[in-house]
This record gives sequence, structure tokens and C-alpha cells, in this order.
Amino acid sequence: MDFRRGRVTLDKLRFNLVPKMFHVEYENLTDDDPELPHLERTYRLCYQTVYDKAPPDQASRYRKEIIGGMRQAGCSLRLYMLASMIGHQRHQETVYGIDPQASVFEFSSKALTGKTAVERVRTYGDLCRRSFGTFSLSSLDTLLAENYSESEYGPRMLNSEIIAGTFIVADKIHHDGYPWTRLYGHKEVHLDEAWLAIEETYFDTVLKPHREGIRSDKKAINQHRHAVWTARAHFKKRKDYAIGAFQARETMMARAAEAVVQHFGFRMTDFEMANKDVTDPMLFWVYLGWAIRHVQCLRYVNGEQSVYDSFRQRCKVA
Repeated sequence: MDFRRGRVTLDKLRFNLVPKMFHVEYENLTDDDPELPHLERTYRLCYQTVYDKAPPDQASRYRKEIIGGMRQAGCSLRLYMLASMIGHQRHQETVYGIDPQASVFEFSSKALTGKTAVERVRTYGDLCRRSFGTFSLSSLDTLLAENYSESEYGPRMLNSEIIAGTFIVADKIHHDGYPWTRLYGHKEVHLDEAWLAIEETYFDTVLKPHREGIRSDKKAINQHRHAVWTARAHFKKRKDYAIGAFQARETMMARAAEAVVQHFGFRMTDFEMANKDVTDPMLFWVYLGWAIRHVQCLRYVNGEQSVYDSFRQRCKVA
């Protein structure tokens, strides 16, 4: 069994997609919560999630007080913000239900400071611990029958990753070489601009030639490329946003891998890889495509059902 030493099944893989150029800055800013460096972005995301609109102010002016409250409550930054906002929202609904003439106050970042905010968060924390044994984003979601824990980029990254992964694996079953040109030729407009903005194969294959004047004859594609350029420029200007996008893709990779593997009729435990962090998602899809290709070839050679059965039928006819 020595040949399996140092290998793990796909369900146990670790994905590490944040580029090395961000690591020093990220580690210096992280402290004890990975979202502390991105307090303003986290505030906007939580506000949009709970109230379905942009916040009226910026949270960074109360940064010290918010972090202090978070630590008093003993939870993560996002959990602290979400519980505070939800508590405020429920309180306002109760007040309005009792007295429709009562004043309803819009939540602002100041409401994340002081004893009231900490007490609200602790109240939800106690409820979650009594009901589920832990105070976490998932337990808060379950308690409230909501989904507040999804990241800003998460669903977009997951959808694009599944589209790209499915195409690459299918391509590798039938073609040699890297599939970037074919991938973007067929799926470019279906891939989210934030996903494309952090994917270097897209930059090398599409954006560089586009910048050099090699444009598409389709207006929609050129507009999509412009949106990707805008997103790349934004990420270069705001490294916290870029890190957030890479983190979201990293978080979604395991779910995307499971979806793609199941699409081709396999399980995550059917394949193994070296027990090392996956740092290049596109090469991961290529390797997975090769692995599935080999399985299909073995099935064909053994006379079992395979994607190459049509080739067997053509040989019989000939």
C-alpha cells in the first residue's frame, strides 16, 4: 500500500487560493479573526444581507469600539454584526407592532457599539448554545430559519466554478492540451466577472489580446470583458476586496468539486491526490479530467459501459 502513502481522497483536500503576494499583508492584518482586516466590507455585506440595501454610513469610524464589543461577546466579527442587526430589526418590528405610530430607527454602525449591542449578541449566543450547543453562523441561520452566512461572492464563485470545472473535465475526456481557449470560447459570458477577474488563465487567454485590439464581434462579450477589466482594477485598488474574492472561491471549491464529480457519475472518495494544498484550481480540474478519462478508458478496454462506447460501435460497423 506504499503507493497510497501521502495521498487523500478528494473530500479531504485542502484548498489554498489566496496568492502569496497577499499573504504577508493578510497575516499582519488578520489578528485573531480573518475578517477584521475587512471590517468595512463585512459591515456592508451584513447590512445588505439583513436589510436588503446599502448601509447609511461607514463602520470604520467605530472600528475600535466594534472590535471591543465583538471580543466582549466572544464571537467573530461577522457573527457580531449579524446578531446585532437582526436583534435591532426584531426589536423595531416588535415596537412597531405594539405602536404603529412609534418611531422606527434605521440601523447604523453606532448601534454596533456599547452595552446594548453586546447584550443583544449575547442573547442570541445563549439561545444558539441552548438549542444547538454552539454559537456560530450556521446555528444562527438555523435558529432564525434564514441564510445570513453566505459570503458576498460565494454563490457567484460557486456557480462559475461548477461551470468551468464541468467544461474542463468533459474537455479532457476527449482532448489533449490545456482547454483555456475552448473554455472561454464557449463559456465566457456565463462566468461571473469577479471569478474571471481573479483567474489568470482568462487574463492571459482573453484580456491581454482584447487590450491589444483583438476584440469580439459580439457587443455582449465586449461589454462582459469591460466589466471584468473594471473588477480587476477594483481588486488592484482594494486588496481587501481581492482577498475576499479569493477566499470566497477557496471556500466554494470543495462544494464545486463534489458537484462536478457527481455530474460525471462518481464520488469524491473514488479519487485520490497528493496530500498537499491545492493552490491552482484550474490545474485541479485538468487533473480530475485526466483521472476520469483514465477510468473511462479502462472501462472501454474491459468491455464495460464507457463514454467511448460510440467509438466501439463505429469500429463494429467498419
